[in-house]
Amino acid sequence: MSIQPRPPIPPITPTPFTQLVESFLNQSLAVLVASDARLLVGYFICLDQQGNLVLDNTYEYPAEKDEQEEEGVLPLNRLASQEGRSVGMVLVPRKEWKGVWLHTGEQTADAEKEQANTTFSNEAYI
Repeated sequence: MSIQPRPPIPPITPTPFTQLVESFLNQSLAVLVASDARLLVGYFICLDQQGNLVLDNTYEYPAEKDEQEEEGVLPLNRLASQEGRSVGMVLVPRKEWKGVWLHTGEQTADAEKEQANTTFSNEAYI
């Protein structure tokens, strides 16, 4: 009885989709959760075969009661108006994705400036 060697594993041929996903690795993503409208901002580390997204060093921004969301638009006002709660590593099931965006610090800074200008403008009219 002899042991047969395993056949070699064929090389993985990258597809455009896998290359796109790979380009987002270790980038900051913002994910809007469908069930409760939470916004999760963290570093993308994994996408499994079922489409579950794993984020690390994640911060959670809950929805505000009177907030009106625009479909397909990242709710930057949350990032500027409240401090996120650190939740560490999270897995977001594919069925819970309402929106996924590449997040940059510039977006948050722009939102903070816009909110500051809006607040100043509103105070001027009081």
